[in-house]
Amino acid sequence: MTQASAELQRAMFERLSLAGLRVFDGVPVGSLLPYVSFGRASAVDWSTSTEKGEEHLFSLHVWARGRKAAQEMAGSVKAVLDGAGLVLGACRLVDLRFVQAEFRDADGLGLREGILRFRALIEIA
Repeated sequence: MTQASAELQRAMFERLSLAGLRVFDGVPVGSLLPYVSFGRASAVDWSTSTEKGEEHLFSLHVWARGRKAAQEMAGSVKAVLDGAGLVLGACRLVDLRFVQAEFRDADGLGLREGILRFRALIEIA
């Protein structure tokens, strides 16, 4: 992806970790629940005639045993990131907003997956 993508993921990882959430880019085998993992991400040009920028759409996955636990963890992720003023390296985060959440039964045995989608607008230095 882009430099902005890497900076955004680093900043989100740090913020979620500081909030006490277990976060993985690549989930180690045998990881204990609950945890958050990075999902799909895309970036498109958001430049104007005077500024360079990108719009980033990405998802975070929460994994937990039981619907309530997954919903509570999703709420924690949303509370930490929605509107957060994350500091990026050479880029500037203009806006970070929660867009959507959905939940599903992941294994038929009580494992729940929550998928949270966010939108970030970033000015490129």
